[in-house]
Parts: sequence; C-alpha cells; structure tokens
Amino acid sequence: MRLSRYLQSMNIHEKDILPATLSMDMMRGSSSIVLALLMLQVLAVLFLASAPAGAEINEIVIPPGETMVWADGDHNLSEKVTIQGTLIVRNYVMRFNLSQDGEASFWVTEGGLLEFDNVTLLHENLSAYLFFKVEGRFVCHDSYIEYLTGQFVTGGGIKVVNGEVEMYDTRISDCKVQGVYVEGPDSDVLLDNVTMDSIQYGVHVAGQGSVTLQNGCFLDLYTKAGVLVNHGEAHISNSTLFGDRSNETQGIAARGAQLTVFDSVIHNNRNDGIELTEESSANIVNTEIYDSIVGIRMTSSSAEIVECKIYDCVDGLNIYLSDPKVRRTHLTDNLNGISSKECAPGYLLEDCTIGGNTQYGVYAISEGFQENDTQWTTDQGAGNTIARMVQWWLLDVNVTDKSGIPISGARVIVRDSEGIEIFDGTTDALGSVRDIELEGSRVENDGTEDVQKSYQVRIEDGDRWAEHKVLMDQDKTLQVSLGEAPAITDSPYFWAVPVILVLLVVVTVGYWWFRVR
Repeated sequence: MRLSRYLQSMNIHEKDILPATLSMDMMRGSSSIVLALLMLQVLAVLFLASAPAGAEINEIVIPPGETMVWADGDHNLSEKVTIQGTLIVRNYVMRFNLSQDGEASFWVTEGGLLEFDNVTLLHENLSAYLFFKVEGRFVCHDSYIEYLTGQFVTGGGIKVVNGEVEMYDTRISDCKVQGVYVEGPDSDVLLDNVTMDSIQYGVHVAGQGSVTLQNGCFLDLYTKAGVLVNHGEAHISNSTLFGDRSNETQGIAARGAQLTVFDSVIHNNRNDGIELTEESSANIVNTEIYDSIVGIRMTSSSAEIVECKIYDCVDGLNIYLSDPKVRRTHLTDNLNGISSKECAPGYLLEDCTIGGNTQYGVYAISEGFQENDTQWTTDQGAGNTIARMVQWWLLDVNVTDKSGIPISGARVIVRDSEGIEIFDGTTDALGSVRDIELEGSRVENDGTEDVQKSYQVRIEDGDRWAEHKVLMDQDKTLQVSLGEAPAITDSPYFWAVPVILVLLVVVTVGYWWFRVR
C-alpha cells in the first residue's frame, strides 16, 4: 500500500514499470519472477528519487501528460533528456560532460514542452556532444547556453524539426556549427533580443522552415553567415549582424528564399551584406549595410529596396539577371554605387542618391538600367570620381569559313576609335568569342553624355582576315565569314583601292602629257 502511494506521488503507475513483453499468462505462471522484477524496479526508482542534486543520470524521460520541474539548483548532465510531457527548468545551472555523439541531448518530441527560465547551460572538460532537437515546443527566457554541437547538413545547435521555439533575452555562445537550425514546413522560430556570438552560422533555415529575429537580436562574430536561408523564410527586424572579417563571411545568404529585413544594421562582412540567389525575393527597408565587399548581391532574384543606406563597399549593389526596385536609397562612398549585368527586363532606381563613389555611380553591362529622379551628388567633390554612369554592351563574334563551318582558334582583336587595343582573344571550338564587354556610352558628373562608341574588330586566321566596324549601342552579335584568299573586300578600307588606282592613272597620264609637250 505504501509502495502504491509512493509511486502515485512520483506520477508513476505500477503498470508502467512492468516489462511490456510480459503477458498475463506469463505473469500467472511466473509470479515469483514478476515480483522480483517489480521489487528491483521499485528499488531503482527509490534510488533515483533519493540521489543528490549532482548525481549522474543515464537517461531522463518525461512521459506524455506528466510534468517535471527542476528549480533553484544545479545539475550535472551526462546523458540525454527525452521530453514527451513537460519539463520546466528555472533558476538553474546545468553542466554537461557527454562522451558520446549521436542523438540530441535534449529531445523534445512532438507534443512535448521544454521551458527554460533563467537557466545557465555550461560544458565541462571540453565536452562536445550536446544539442537540442525540438519536434514539440521549446520556450526560453533570460538564459545562457554555450558550446552546442551538431553538423551543418543534419543540423545542430537548437535543431528545430517541424517544431516551435520562442527565445527571449537569451545568449547562445561558442557553438561548433550553428546556433539555431530550422527545418520543415511546420517549423516556426521566434528570436526576441537574442545574442549569438563566436559561431559559424547564427541561424540556418532549410526545408521550408521559418524564423523571425526581432527586438535587438545581435549576431556577433559569425565566421560563415549570420543567417543562412535555403528554401525557407526569414523575417529580420531591429537586429544587428556583425561578421568576423578574418573569414569569408556573409550577413544574410538566401537561396530560393523569402526574406524581409527592416530597421537593421549589417556590417563588417568580408563578402556580402546580403546575397539573394536562385529566385529569392526580398523586401529590404530602412536598413544600413556597410563595410562589405558587396552591400546587396542579387542573382536571378527580385527585391524591393527602400530607404536604405549602403556605403563603404566595393559594389553597393551587384545585380545579375535580376530586377530590383530601388527607391529613396543612398548609395555613397563605395567603389561603384551599382554594378549590373544583363538585367532585362530592367531594374529601377527612383529618387535615389548616388555619389562619392571612387569609380562610377552606375556601372551597367548590357540591358536593364532605368532611373527616375536620381540625385547625383556633385557638390564639394562628392561626385563619382570617373563618371556618373557608364553603359557597357556585350559583343559576340562568330567566325566561319565560306561553307559555314566554324573556325576555331581564329584571333579576334578589338580596338577603340583611337586604335587602342581593348580585347585580344581566340575563338572556341564553335568558332565563337562571347561576352566581349565594350563601353557604349557614359554620362559625366556634370550630366554631359558621350556619343555612342564604335570599335574596329579584326579577325585573323592564317592568311585570311577581315575587319568590321561595330557601333556599340546595344548587345550585338557579329557574323564573320572568311574566304580562302585575304578577304580584303570585307575591310572598311576597300574604298581606298579604286581611289589609289584613279590617282595612279591621273599621275601617269599627266606625266606623259608633260613629256609630249
């Protein structure tokens, strides 16, 4: 009777501590064995219940529907904790020293709940085997967590797999790979005033997961990326991302993702402040990006960039095959304000301020550039050092013989109108040289525009050659056919031949006329 009351006080039922494999027939036939097993398990329960606070426990399981509370103490953790019910930890210090890698040390299963309030989780003896796996719900307030482990591909840190996490006023430090890993379409993570430091990736989102950073989140000294989003969603507001420039860092890297960034600061990244690739879409508003190679890099993506400040970068915006809408944004004190290439159907600059850039305000290659009411700063030497804008176009040259067979290895030389060599290369196996970048026009700082520029293109293959004049006012493809003999008729100087012949005739006739006289 005492045993039953004790087990009930521990929220353990007698039927729960019997081996599941024992059938009623076996129990009837082996009552003494069953009794012995029952007594052994009861002794184990009594031992665990009476163990001191610092005792090592192989495994702790909180069954569904049950609640366990750890409060106002400390605990040495040597094995994993599986939470099917509820575990509440408050005003508590935990130290872990785990010697085996593998499953999560804190595993919150579907339907389980883990709550931290003023918890410190430390490692001892360089233990390297602790991370969280959340399939249920994890809520954390005012806590400090360090040295979480895991893998980049399989996840680690606080690994959320179709679960929910809310963290407030918490610091995660010195983790092996990532602080928070989010995977699965039903995952939802909220980080509110959370600091992460000394880490490879602050937050890693994969597999349609979703994360929100807000209210003073600070990702500090990450060595890879502050936020990495692979085919998921990230919503960032009022946050700061500060990279470790001794490594190839990015503030935010989004691939096939949806991204919003509001009222934030991203800086001190060796590569990109924000990178958007693989048809990502972004809404970036009132955000300051500086001290990076590229402020915002876009490849095959779209974005609304509004009221941002981008400075102290090599390229403020670097745009390829993309069509952002950039409004009321300052692009100043970079090497180039904007570098773009092949951005048809077009990107838009509206009411932006561009100036103080070491080379160009806009360096555009191929189609796409449009601007409306741009403020080009020119006062007190704040203009763009070389030019306000330069427009380059792409030239492809295809070389064949008279039968239409491609000629590989043909030399292609391009000179500008002053005879200066711009390009020297050879055709490939298809007889082509592609994407020769040639300046078409430029706008000086005072607003004057240079005329469209023309180039002389010479093609040589042994004794065969041809020359063509090309006006670069758009992307162009030059088709050249070389004959067996020198193709002088292809030269723009062919008109000189009849002129020379006429002059020779005139000189000869004049000579003999004077002799006859």
